[in-house]
Amino acid sequence: MKAELSYMNWRDLDAHLVWIYSGAPVLQSGRFQSRDSSAWLMLQGELEIEGGAQTIGAGEWVFVPRKSHRRVFSSDAKIISVKFVLSWPDGRLLFEPSQVLSMPSVQCPKLERAVRALLKYVKKIQLEAGNAMHAQSLSLEEYLQSKQLFETWLMAYLEAMMALGMDAYLSRREDVRVVRAKRGLEQHPLHTPLDLRGIAGDVGLSLGHADTLFHQSYGQTMRAYYDARRYTAACHWLSRTQMPIKEIAFNLAFKDAATFSHWFKRHAQRAPRHYREWATQQIG
Repeated sequence: MKAELSYMNWRDLDAHLVWIYSGAPVLQSGRFQSRDSSAWLMLQGELEIEGGAQTIGAGEWVFVPRKSHRRVFSSDAKIISVKFVLSWPDGRLLFEPSQVLSMPSVQCPKLERAVRALLKYVKKIQLEAGNAMHAQSLSLEEYLQSKQLFETWLMAYLEAMMALGMDAYLSRREDVRVVRAKRGLEQHPLHTPLDLRGIAGDVGLSLGHADTLFHQSYGQTMRAYYDARRYTAACHWLSRTQMPIKEIAFNLAFKDAATFSHWFKRHAQRAPRHYREWATQQIG
């Protein structure tokens, strides 16, 4: 069944490439869990899911759910890994399988053609750097070309999900005041304190009314939406820079490092220092 929304609603869908690489898996074995969407094309070797409950071989696509699961790649495994965002402002994915899905590549040849074209281009512009890709510099022309190639792959991914019987989750909102409030949260400088009453007032609503409408549209409060922005920035600075924790706290408008650490631990289940150590191990 064709999924239809207004153009305004579709604009809320965040769709972008996080990374792409080919070769041996970054992690040979362990529990896999991600906030984003992932797809792997097995080039050689095997992938075992949950202690042998599912075995996937060369020539198959693997679509990974966000929930934690254990996987083990064979020692000779080679893959093309695509990690991408395809989600709504409330955090729900457009497609969110409850279990690992697989499909022979021959059933959806456009998917493999598109991923190889994307991979070839990011190698050409030296953008293939796994989890560090988002921090690399490139020209506007290079960005737009890589975006176009990713969107071609995304169209083939859509066909694959439909062939696998996956239903799309559709997010609807109509109130223009909520859209303006969301824009205010997105544009607010992270290093300055957030005035939620001010943002609500700017769109002609009380804070309580604005928060109710925002939650109805996006599945979370305005504070939670803004905190997700801060959490993403904090994770980036902790994992990708040597910026002192005190400076990160200041850049996110916390009054001191202790308050930031307490807040971050509630979100990440790890203190900032421990998260930095963990993230360094995952990347390395």
